[in-house]
Amino acid sequence: VMIYDWRANTEQRLPSLPNGVRVTYPMSGTALLLPLDPASSYTPEVLICGGSAVDDKMPSWEISPQSPASSQCARMVLSQDGIAAGWQVEQMPNARIMPDAVLLPTGDVVIVNGGASGIAGYGNVKDQVGASNAANPVFSPVLYRPSAPAGSRFDGAGMPTSDIPRLYHSIATLTPNGDIMIAGSNPNLDRSEVEYGTEYRVEWLRPPYM
Repeated sequence: VMIYDWRANTEQRLPSLPNGVRVTYPMSGTALLLPLDPASSYTPEVLICGGSAVDDKMPSWEISPQSPASSQCARMVLSQDGIAAGWQVEQMPNARIMPDAVLLPTGDVVIVNGGASGIAGYGNVKDQVGASNAANPVFSPVLYRPSAPAGSRFDGAGMPTSDIPRLYHSIATLTPNGDIMIAGSNPNLDRSEVEYGTEYRVEWLRPPYM
């Protein structure tokens, strides 16, 4: 992880994510900038969730769609003191590989999509599900409240459960009227009949504030 100053073309390396968790492809996690707050002089803070602790040096043919994903969320204040303090670690209610995080107008975050095991991509791990490298879709979104006390920031109450697997190439985005559009998933060939086939259905999530 690093901070890139595009004006000066310089990099500042940050401490590695804790517990060996990786969040870049194919151990894909999700990340976003938390709301900028005048109370903290608009000091930026990042949140990085999900991914996998699978060794990224392991050959793909030794990885399984059943290899556990990570439930870790790590956040860091990007000031000198915050970087020195390191990552604050929390655990989501569900492990997720390939999750999507969306910042809501309330300042909360909704985390949706992904699988509880495997890695991103398709067609190059052992015991694939069709051609999917991941399995065990996570069907329930969860709310994350950054301003709540540590240990009580995750809340799934009132959040609907889907029955559509959303794995590789899924997305979620906030729309102008405040709800969340959820779409995608194609870890298998287009129009295939295998499990986790290409998904054309779109869902709309209306968070509790609506």
